Amino acid sequence: MATKSMTATATSPGVWDRQHRMTTLGIVLLITGTASTVLAIGTVMPRVAHDLNGLAWYGWTFSSALLANVVGLVYAGGEADRRGPFRPFTLGIASYAIGLLIAGIAPSIGVFLLGRTIQGLGAGMLANVAYVLIGRRYPEALRPRMVAILSSAWIIPGLVGPAIAGAVASAIGWRAIFLILVAPGPLSAILLAASVRPLDMPPTRPMDWRRLRQVGLLVLGVGCAFASAGDHPPFITFTLLGIGVAMALVGLY
Repeated sequence: MATKSMTATATSPGVWDRQHRMTTLGIVLLITGTASTVLAIGTVMPRVAHDLNGLAWYGWTFSSALLANVVGLVYAGGEADRRGPFRPFTLGIASYAIGLLIAGIAPSIGVFLLGRTIQGLGAGMLANVAYVLIGRRYPEALRPRMVAILSSAWIIPGLVGPAIAGAVASAIGWRAIFLILVAPGPLSAILLAASVRPLDMPPTRPMDWRRLRQVGLLVLGVGCAFASAGDHPPFITFTLLGIGVAMALVGLY
């Protein structure tokens, strides 16, 4: 009985076996790249705000990416259910890389915020695709292990990412951080293309524009509420807050 159990364990598939190795490596690289970006940008943002005269917009450099991330998550989830993950995967890789490139060469804080928004949109799509791949490419017994690996993919960037980002920014400049972080996206795309493409299928239903409008209104409402916290006259503050709450409520219902 014990021998049979040990044989079954030894022959059962694992996340690093030949069948899953490329998918696992691609997902880990994707999440590690995302984690490195989040932690590195937090380290260099004071320097970015100083160089681009964007101290007043400091909070938006994080909020713009976070709000766009929500839109990317919702869009990717709907598309993955409707026709498979290939389209949100390719759009996510492109958006993520283009956003980092724009941020890395930005001549002003406005262009930098645009890059951060595009990058956040791509990051949201890629995060959703990673979990879709876990659900559809791995047997049920391996899915908890893959989720644990994704959580672990934040550990190394968390330990060494800020120190490396600070050293690179001091030696070369903060723009190099954004340009270097473009690389994991295309590399993970190469590793994951063979896993993502076969999951595509003919569309099973029309695009759910209502859900996208809802999340768009919710995100814009939260953005207006966030903007109301700035240094404004009371009338502007309460107007922005009222518009934000109204838009968010319409989006929720």
